Parts: sequence; structure tokens; C-alpha cells
Amino acid sequence: MKKIKAVIFDVDGLMFDTENLRIKACKYAMPIMGITISDQALKSAIGLPREGIMKVLFEDVGYEFDYETFRKIRLEYVQEYTEKYGFPVKDGLYEIISFIDSLGLKKAIATSNYTDIIHKYLSNANLTSSFETIVTMNHVSRGKPFPDLFLAASEKLSVPPKECLVLEDSPSGIMAAHAARYGSSYDTRCCITR
Repeated sequence: MKKIKAVIFDVDGLMFDTENLRIKACKYAMPIMGITISDQALKSAIGLPREGIMKVLFEDVGYEFDYETFRKIRLEYVQEYTEKYGFPVKDGLYEIISFIDSLGLKKAIATSNYTDIIHKYLSNANLTSSFETIVTMNHVSRGKPFPDLFLAASEKLSVPPKECLVLEDSPSGIMAAHAARYGSSYDTRCCITR
């Protein structure tokens, strides 16, 4: 077994409790838009890039659904919430970062989110200088479940994928990490359900 030399973090749902916040924001936006999105669709969209989220929601609500207006309402809710309360940091985040630092391992972020949003999260949590590199959807053409984010983070760290430990909480992220480590396209058999 290869020695672990780096740890790659997902962000939403793992470092910050933004997934629950996003679901609340979606539930806030639904009556305004006059639509209903199933809980299954909301859960299925977790960890996906924008295109994947749109596909899941269109299949659930219908293709006439005005995603951009829905997204705008949802983002306004999130912005108001975070201005009032800050981004919700997950319990144990600071401790695990400190532990990884004590082991002398490199750290990276690989997220289906976008660079400007991730910098806001990190700034709010006083973690702006805690990671050697950050890879977002601004850097790759395909998001999770494809391995591109993790492969790019591995390359930027100069650590082979097999020597990287990925911390991930979503099925699509787990598939992406598996594909990055084993050099194949994603495989749904490796997926862990919530």
C-alpha cells in the first residue's frame, strides 16, 4: 500500500454545512416559483456541478422550469443567511486540519463549487492560507462524478492520486475519487449511499 502524502478535501457538506443550507434555500424558493421539487431530487443534486443540478431538477420539475430565476432566489436566501450568521462550519473541521498538519501532509480542496464562493467560505472560517491548492469548476471542464477535480488537485500538489486521501461526503464525489485513484471512468458500484 502506498503511503499517503496528501489529503484532498471536498467543501460543501464536508467542511461547511452548506448542503442543508442549500436545501432550506430551495424550499424557500419553491413556493415563490410555484413549484415542488422532490426531496429525492434535492438529495440527488448534492455534490453535482451546475449542469448536473440542472439536469436533476429539470427531470423532476419539467424542462419549462426557470432554473436561472430559481437559482437567483436561492442564492439571495443563502447570501442573506450567511451575512447574518456566517457560513456554517462543520464540527471537527479545525481539529482535522490541525491533525493533518501535525502529520506533515499536504492539503488541497477539490470542489464542484466555484472559486469566488470557496474563497468566501475560507475567509469566513479563517482558513484562507490552510490549503496548498484549490481546484474548482473554474479549473476543469467536467465536475464530479468525473475524476477531473481530484486529478487536477493531485497534479497541482505534485502527489500521485494513489498517494492522496480524499475526504468526501457525496456519492458523486466518492465516485470521482475512486475514478481518480484507480484511473478509470467513474463506477457506480463504488458509491456509498447516505
